[in-house]
Amino acid sequence: MITYKGKDIELLIEYETAEELREAMQQIAQLKIQEQVDKYTQLKQHIQHEATTEIFKHDKITFDKLQEKYIAQATYDGNVSAKTIEDYITSFNKLIDYFKDKDINSLGVQDIEAFKLHLSSQISKRTGKPIAKTTVNRHIIFTKQFLKFATQRNYIAKNIAESVKLYNKKNVRKDKKPAENYTQAEISKILTYEHKEPIYSQVFKLALYTGMRQGEIRKITPEDIKQDKGTGIYYIDIPEAKSEAGERQVPIHRDILDMVLSMSFPIFSKIPLENEEQRRNTIGKKLRYHLYKSFENGQIDNKNFHTLRANFIDNIVEKNKNSSNKFILHIIQEIVGHSKDDKKSLTLDIYKKGFTLQDKKEIIDNVSYEE
Repeated sequence: MITYKGKDIELLIEYETAEELREAMQQIAQLKIQEQVDKYTQLKQHIQHEATTEIFKHDKITFDKLQEKYIAQATYDGNVSAKTIEDYITSFNKLIDYFKDKDINSLGVQDIEAFKLHLSSQISKRTGKPIAKTTVNRHIIFTKQFLKFATQRNYIAKNIAESVKLYNKKNVRKDKKPAENYTQAEISKILTYEHKEPIYSQVFKLALYTGMRQGEIRKITPEDIKQDKGTGIYYIDIPEAKSEAGERQVPIHRDILDMVLSMSFPIFSKIPLENEEQRRNTIGKKLRYHLYKSFENGQIDNKNFHTLRANFIDNIVEKNKNSSNKFILHIIQEIVGHSKDDKKSLTLDIYKKGFTLQDKKEIIDNVSYEE
């Protein structure tokens, strides 16, 4: 006979065999464990309630205070890039500017919705037009993240942004204009504008006469500028790229040959930064700034550095559209690093093991931006 007295129950267990005794002991053990679990759960809930009540009752939490806590935690965790941290701070600045020193616990869903409408009515300093819906969505997404973080740590009672809807993706796409190339007049300004630092003019010319991507130009080393022994053709060797098609040899256009041979590579070696991502972002911002300097108002809507590559591709196709060479489009694809269609590339692999520098040089030298 075994007697067990718990908090809420009392058991009297009678047994006749060893097996019955074993079962009785297991039953009692499970009851004891469950009692301990219940005690722990009740204690934890009590502590959380007290802590939450204390914060809600005595501690005012503003977006300014939340920014300090959120950025400190994100930096400590180290799971996001420096660029993402900058984006977080941008969103926080907008929240702080709008809500001032209001206690987040005093706000409701309608306040976040009003903030969303406020963002939509703002004018972009860069474009002079209302902020894009995609940008507004990004700020709202970040706001939801910030408030989720705050609720998880009991800084606020609830995430009031959780139910706020983002702008519909279809409407967002309608707001976004299709990409356009630079006009002939704009290209002329880019090619003739005299920057205080000539390197920027050189980079823009490289892009317009080679079709190379920003990252490819940034990574050029002195060893990548080569001359073919058989033909004497100078070319830029791109040995590493994201795809096999991106690994290629680009002949240097006759109009920029002297410029390229006089340049110092790597081009942006004087920009020492902590890591490659920071370096890439900084160079990108500098290129964008100097590119827009070519124009009177300092901005060309919906166009950027990558648009220079698009202009090159359109130009090289247009200048060679009447060529009798049946492989003309495939040679152009090889110049710009685009992969060929599978079926056509099979035929080319049989008859042509890649195109010669001479093939590509003749085509690339046809590129011209003169009116």
